[in-house]
Amino acid sequence: MQLRSGRRLVYPPPEPQGGGHRRRSQHSSEDRISGLPEDLLLEVLARLRSPAGAARAGAVCRAWRGLWTDLPELWFYSAQPLHVESTLARITRPSLDLLDINLWADWADDEDWNWQVSLLLHGAARVLPDKLIITVSWVPLTNYAVDLPCFERTSYLSLDLMGSLPITLPQYGEFTALKSLYLNSCCIDLGSLLPLCPCLRILNIGNLIVDTVIVHSPSLEEFVLESSNWRSEDVSLANLEVVEIHGLEGKDDEVDFLKIILRCATVLRILTMTISDDISPSNNSYEKIYSIMKEYPDVECHVMASSSEEVLYP
Repeated sequence: MQLRSGRRLVYPPPEPQGGGHRRRSQHSSEDRISGLPEDLLLEVLARLRSPAGAARAGAVCRAWRGLWTDLPELWFYSAQPLHVESTLARITRPSLDLLDINLWADWADDEDWNWQVSLLLHGAARVLPDKLIITVSWVPLTNYAVDLPCFERTSYLSLDLMGSLPITLPQYGEFTALKSLYLNSCCIDLGSLLPLCPCLRILNIGNLIVDTVIVHSPSLEEFVLESSNWRSEDVSLANLEVVEIHGLEGKDDEVDFLKIILRCATVLRILTMTISDDISPSNNSYEKIYSIMKEYPDVECHVMASSSEEVLYP
């Protein structure tokens, strides 16, 4: 066919019978997601914050099948410790950046719940998480101990055990990489645990269920404490520089503990305390705390109200 410009319009050669349909089928079935880099695919799956959801994504895209086993970060919200443990056994990565496990519901009614949790903790240790968060949001009917393995690669460990579960420490090994330790509602022997943490820098304690607190840690630099009812304390904190104490009520044991901290932490720079709303600057309990602070003028002290965070001192 001749155009006005003088050029000729050439028709493409006819396709074999069925060829157009085949080409259209190939185009429509093209999996563009499969062509993405694996690192990008892992980032997409990680945003689901669910290993189960990431596994189901394999039904949508061929490239995602089995890819969840290589995720660098894993979150679990489960009522079945053994299910979580079996899922961890399928992980193919040599180590994880983050492992966050939240256990809940009525599984703790089982007689072997402590064995299940212990097995799960050992499974968590095998995947070598850099940051490990364990939360048990259930109060068990029994008070059996849970075995805590050594997490050799973990630099950040958080244990929040609502039922104040007794924890049995490992018989051998150390937490060689641990730098930050957060304990809440735990029944654990600090005097035996801290020597296993030679590189510990930050210790955060909330509602520790013990009668005697022994804190000996030459590497510790920051100590955050939720006030607890302890009968005795033994503290050695040669390198401690920052301390936070929350929920002070001005009780005699709390005042004694404050004295111990200030006396034993010889390089302490900053001390921050939040006190109960029942204590006011005119209260005798506040006067006790204030008089102690005046004995250490080289320490920068701050006192705030618990609810309003109003600065009471300086």
